[in-house]
This record gives sequence, structure tokens and C-alpha cells, in this order.
Amino acid sequence: MKLHSRLHQQVSSAFIIHINPKIAPMASQPKKKPGKEGKGEAFKAEDVLQAIIIADSFNERFKPITLQTPRALLPVANCPTIEYTLEFLASVGVQEILIFCRAHAEKIRSYIQSHAKWGGKGRRHRSVTVQVIVSEDCYSMGDALREIDAKNLIRGDFILVQGDLVANVDLQPALDAHRQRRTVERNSVMTVVCRQVASRHPARSLEDQVVLTVEPANQRILHFQKSPSGKKIRFPTEVLDNRDDVEIRCDILDCHISICSPQVPPLFTDNFDYLTRDDFISGILEHEEVQGNTIHCFVLQAGYTARISNLHMYDTVSRDIIGRWVYPFCPDLGFPSGAGDVAYIYKRHHIYQQRDVQLAMGSVLEENVVVGRGCVIGENSVVRNSVIGNGCRIGANCVIDGAYIWDGCTVEAECQIQKCVIAGGCWIGRGSVVASGVILSYGVRVGPDARLPVGTRLVGKADFQSITDEAEVRCRYWLIPSRSEWVFLLQIPDHIS
Repeated sequence: MKLHSRLHQQVSSAFIIHINPKIAPMASQPKKKPGKEGKGEAFKAEDVLQAIIIADSFNERFKPITLQTPRALLPVANCPTIEYTLEFLASVGVQEILIFCRAHAEKIRSYIQSHAKWGGKGRRHRSVTVQVIVSEDCYSMGDALREIDAKNLIRGDFILVQGDLVANVDLQPALDAHRQRRTVERNSVMTVVCRQVASRHPARSLEDQVVLTVEPANQRILHFQKSPSGKKIRFPTEVLDNRDDVEIRCDILDCHISICSPQVPPLFTDNFDYLTRDDFISGILEHEEVQGNTIHCFVLQAGYTARISNLHMYDTVSRDIIGRWVYPFCPDLGFPSGAGDVAYIYKRHHIYQQRDVQLAMGSVLEENVVVGRGCVIGENSVVRNSVIGNGCRIGANCVIDGAYIWDGCTVEAECQIQKCVIAGGCWIGRGSVVASGVILSYGVRVGPDARLPVGTRLVGKADFQSITDEAEVRCRYWLIPSRSEWVFLLQIPDHIS
């Protein structure tokens, strides 16, 4: 059997390949130098477990709704996104959380300081301290970690996550495996946490499809490749050298949870080409023989993890929260405030409703619905598969299906709204039709009898004035005849949509 320099293999979306290289003749290659073993005393981790949350996404996928609000504070099931990340980290024993942010940093800082859980001396999570780090000169995760390294904020092993992570997994086995490995192999710099999922699992976002080549005995990563298409993989045959068995795993999902050693920030500082975590992993594996650093993976068998990295995942994660896949982070359990007097009432068919919601005669909440406090829903209106924020007014004879309507919105009578995102303070006039994929930024007013086609993105004057990069975002005017006001239609280029 002849092996070429690259192995081209058609693969399905989820399976494991076991390869025994001894069945094929191969050219002899120099044996790789083993990682440096711990000398004398075993490595002892710091008692305080730290975590870094990268609150900036460094992209414009949620534009225009992120012009006023950072993605970390966008509501998911009427709860700020970062609240799920903070709760997850607190649940796995993290005691010190560093939130790095650039855009809208003051809003994030204000949220943390004013929240009963995380800010002030009377915070409910007394064992967890949260610190917000601000730098306006950082434009990537790599820049953020270099800034953190310059400030000498890391004292031991830490967890690295994004500010849009929603998870309820038990991370203790992964932490124990990482710490135990570090006692004998000091150059193991990172453990990448993955989750085993089915091939058609809804949480399998295309951008998170990953193919790992690992050593079965110790789960050391030999090759890391993102595979958005899920059809072809390539890996160098050198990974087969001097090994009895390797695994090619396509049945896993990148959780975007990384357990890092204290060497990780300095490694980012030494290599300015590392802009993302994926750049870091690829660089470490490429220079493993020279530098001696290694990366391992840990595959979770149960639990929920997902990143709200795009609008598709925003919809998917919202549905999963409503469907109780992220238990115990559910609206009826008092999440996020933890106070029983603001908990939602949970009803059949996954209906979550605040106690003061007013439902007029003939109005129906069919299934998979969250309705915030102070909402009024008019006669004969139907709401399904949707989230309605606090203080919203829905008129009579409306049909709302698959929509996310944030706080303080008004939808007048006889409107049809489906599969869209309507930011806070919007007004939809009588008889309007809002099609799938529409995004209305804060304070937009449309109608009456407006027809918004698929994929429309509207912003008001305040948001339009904040847009300065005309090369990336092309705009034209959209006139509302009944109100004689202007809003602006954003045409987002495909590469950032």
C-alpha cells in the first residue's frame, strides 16, 4: 500500500477512524522528542481557579443590533448572554473571572457592578470575584491575551471561553485530567474540551465542525482541522510515524472551552501571528517538535454546550433553553436573578409566563414561548416559538411565529411577524408583515401596512450616524410615508452576514 504525502479521505459528518500505521510500509522518520517531564516535585496548581471571558466577538455578524449593545449583553430568553457564561463558570468552581472587552466596555462594567450576583459587597456569589478589563487597542483574542499577559493577571491554570457561551456540563473531570497530566508533563499547555454529538445535532454549527487526529492512549492532539464542509479531510502522514494507533475523530463538537496552563498568555505574546485560539493550536502543533509544547483534548459524553456565534445559533440556543436542554438555567427557576418573586410560571408545552402578563380574550400562547413581565397581548392573537421581552404590547389578531421581540416593543393589530429579531423600543404599525430574517435595530418604527422582505436590516438615525466604514457597509434610505421619518436599510456584505 502506497501512502502519498497527503491523505485524501471522503468522510461522513460523524465517525471515528482507527489507523494502525504498521500495516503499510513507511519511510523511516526521526523519532519525535518527548515532552519534558516534570522534574522532582510534581506540578502543583494554584488553589484559585481563574477564567477569562472574551466578551468581544471581533466581527459584525449581529450588526446592526450591536451598534448600541455589546453581543455579551444581547438578551437570550430575556436574559443577557454573558449571564449564562458567568453562571456556568461559577457552577464549575471558578473563583476569579476576568472579562475582557473593547466595544461598549462601560455597559458591561455597569452591568457587572449593578448586578446583585456579581457586583458589590452584597453579591450573592460571594466566592466569585469578577473583574472587567478594558482595552480599546485590541482587535482579536490574541491581542486580548497579550494584554492580559502584560498585566500579569494569570497565576495558574485558567479556563478560556467566549462571552456568548451557554453550557451546563460538568467540567470537573476535564479539569482533573488536565491537572493530573500537568504533574508529569509540564509542557502540556492546553486541554481542548469537546463534546460527542450526533451527525445531525442542531448544535453542530458549520463553523464549529472540527476533525481531530489524536493518540487514543492519552488524547494528545496530533492534527487539528476545522472542516466546515464536513466532506473532506487532509492530514499529513507524518502523524502516523512511530505510532501504533491513531484516531481521526469527526463525531465531536468544539465546545470553545479551553483549559489553559499559565504558559498560554506568554506564548501569545511571543507569537503575534496568533490571532485566535485556532491559530494558537495550529501553531503549537506545527512547532511541537522544536518547542516541545503539546495540546490534549477531553471529550464530554453528556451535557449541553453551544456558542451564540451567529443568528442561526441565536435561534437554536434560544429554543434549547426553552426546551430545558440547558437545565438548571431555565426561566422558571429564577434565572438569571435567582429571586423567586421574578421567576416565570412554567406551563405545559414549554410556556414561560410572568405573573403580571395580560392575555386578552381569545389570545393563545401555543408552544415554546417566553413572555416577560408587564406584557399585554391583544384579542385573538397567536404566539408560538417566540420570546417576548418585558413591557411589550401586542395588538389584536396578530400572528407571531419564531420571533424574538425585545423589551419595550409595540406591535399593533393585525401584524404578521415570523422568524426575525426586533430590538428594544421598536414600533410595528397596524397590518405590517415582517418576513423571515429581518432585523430591526433599536427604536425603529415601520408601518402601518409595511412589507419588510426577507433579510431586511433596518436602523434608526442614531445607529446610522455611528456607522463610519462605508467600504464595508453600504446603506440606502428607507422612507416611512405615514410617519414622514427616515430609517436606513443596511445591506450587510455576505462575508460578515
